[in-house]
Amino acid sequence: MAAVEVDFSHSDSAAINPNQNTGTITLAFSVDGSGNVTLNASCANAGPAATVNEFDGPCGTISDTAMWGQSFTITLSSTGTGSLRVSGLTTGLSVQGVNANLFDGAAEQMTATVTGLGTKFRLQGIGYANATTTTGTQMNISGTAYTLSGESGLLDVSAQEIAGNFTINSATDTDAQGFVLSKLAFDVVGDPPPPLVANDAVVSFANTGSEYPATNQTFASANTSTITLAYTIDNAGIISLDASTNSTAGGAFANTVNGWDNPNIGSVDNAAWLGKTFTLTGSASFNGGPGVLAITKLGNGGIGIQGENSNRVDGLNYNNTSGVAQSTPEILTWTLSAPAGLALNFKNWSYAEGGGGDIRVSNGTTNVDFANLATATGTENFPAGLVLNNGDALTFKEIPGVGATDGAAIAGFSFAVVAPIATEGFDNGAGNNLWTNAANW
Repeated sequence: MAAVEVDFSHSDSAAINPNQNTGTITLAFSVDGSGNVTLNASCANAGPAATVNEFDGPCGTISDTAMWGQSFTITLSSTGTGSLRVSGLTTGLSVQGVNANLFDGAAEQMTATVTGLGTKFRLQGIGYANATTTTGTQMNISGTAYTLSGESGLLDVSAQEIAGNFTINSATDTDAQGFVLSKLAFDVVGDPPPPLVANDAVVSFANTGSEYPATNQTFASANTSTITLAYTIDNAGIISLDASTNSTAGGAFANTVNGWDNPNIGSVDNAAWLGKTFTLTGSASFNGGPGVLAITKLGNGGIGIQGENSNRVDGLNYNNTSGVAQSTPEILTWTLSAPAGLALNFKNWSYAEGGGGDIRVSNGTTNVDFANLATATGTENFPAGLVLNNGDALTFKEIPGVGATDGAAIAGFSFAVVAPIATEGFDNGAGNNLWTNAANW
């Protein structure tokens, strides 16, 4: 029934005498480094000390590792009439009174005081023996009366959820009815986990360029190479990041990506997401076809695409060395793979090498434009957030139609894990990610 059980049976079968009166009994428990519990019992009066010592020995195992190597006590004392004592019936404890071998008088009561466990104690069961078998014999435990069945047994009191001190008496039946207290059974539970708290996940593509010291950037091996950001939510709600790539271009690109790993980038407050995993897969496009991902160390680092300026995502409406207008637009895409019931709401993005540049960020239904970035590095917020459900993609590119400007390196972003949000409205069919809804109809 419980992790720890104390058996009060003993060998003193002598006729009722004062040497069986124990006074206060101290049950001192020690827990070793593996959770094994050992009892050392003692009593205030010298007469029955050897009998009380018979309670000593191994008495269970507890799983709460915070209690391993610790100790705690339960003291048993008479808080009514008469002394607590070892019953001459040898099956446990009683109180001196109507029948000194039983708990039976209305004014007889034992109080158990638990020390050293805080809220970890849980009373599970109380054993009885030599109970009177007349109808209505009861044991009262901290105000709840239990009718006893048969001469002996173990009462399941777990429903009372007693997490500390408790009392035992026979006050709810007649003085001719009683029992011997034969056993205590209890558990020691771990502290409840702290409440889950939501914190936005912050992802950074910063790097020092230590893997490619001779150049400003390093490139993926092919235009089919991708970056995978694999996220895991542990049982405490903490989100960890494992970044990787399928690029085979030596170690510089892959080692830099691996450096973005982080055991704690944010957290969730919904228990339904504990143990879940999701991924964002990053890919590049160049002039309508596959592109080659690049990583720059400029401005604390970020992701670009090989092209006009490989330190940035750019390529739209620029002049070549002969002054001829060119356009090889680049797009950095992050595609979400997530389990049912989980989506991401992006809160902001960070950039490097962006002074005077422009970037459009889109989730496929909403475009958010950041024109003429004021500084070389910075962070910009999405006023209403940008939500990705499973299969959706977040894209970064230059803003069409603003002329020959520069883009920026994508240095990171933040998001909250949320429940999926249904798209409201319908696509206008123009291919410009402008959706018709109640607000713009």
